[in-house]
Amino acid sequence: MPNMNLMQDFTDIDAVALDQLRTAEQGEGGVKLPFPVLNIFVMNGDPKQKAAATACPMLYFGGWAADSTKLGELILAGHVPSDLDKWSAFEGAGDKGSWQGRASRTVTAAFIASRARWLAQDGKAYGAHYDAAKGFRRQHVQWLGLLYISSKPWGYAVLTAKGFQAKNVADGIKDWSAAIAPHRAALNAQALPLSAFAITIGTAGPEPVFKAVGQAAQSKITPIGAVLPAALSAEAVAQRFITAPNMRLNNEKLAAAREWLAAWSGQGKADPTEPTDEPTDEPF
Repeated sequence: MPNMNLMQDFTDIDAVALDQLRTAEQGEGGVKLPFPVLNIFVMNGDPKQKAAATACPMLYFGGWAADSTKLGELILAGHVPSDLDKWSAFEGAGDKGSWQGRASRTVTAAFIASRARWLAQDGKAYGAHYDAAKGFRRQHVQWLGLLYISSKPWGYAVLTAKGFQAKNVADGIKDWSAAIAPHRAALNAQALPLSAFAITIGTAGPEPVFKAVGQAAQSKITPIGAVLPAALSAEAVAQRFITAPNMRLNNEKLAAAREWLAAWSGQGKADPTEPTDEPTDEPF
């Protein structure tokens, strides 16, 4: 039976930390993080990859991917406890040639804070806000999160989405917030930020969804969203609570990430040395 009083392990000292975590969820802004993270990014499914769906479902249904080499470096350095259990291996292709990846239709994470910017079509310039006159039309959002694997905290990750998928991920997070809200009173969780819970975002269902987007040049995406159970109970919400010690650790990471979060707050040129595992910049 999960703990149904989620505030019982917090003290008065934690009140400031909880307030900082709640504020971070409002998207204060967006330099390299001073602690190790795994970069994970949205990848669209491909109708031509139906035959590959058994070995790597993400290739057909869409979901999330990470670079296997960088994952191995984190494991070797002892920054994360293990491999990504149940994530499929695949070979990707990008501007710099082929690369080895790991993929999953979903991620489960405590989404701590985000930074956002709007990219020019060439991906080389950006602004903090949408500006059609300057060509800043494509949204790019990164979330700092505590990743969960097999229902256990695994390590910190930067989760990235661009274009229409950036809004889809953000909407999925909002949908989780709305689903949890009715159970907060029963769990004494009114003061907790959404990042107190490990939520699942990705694709679900037995059939892929291919949605045409764009105007002049249309492309198909496999929309990312909240992966919610048919009936979300208070007990199920309590099982997703990440515990007070992990929330304190998240607040420490949030403080360390302030410069990174603010780095996209103005107009500038995209830094080609900025850490990213994205193989290519998809049109939408």
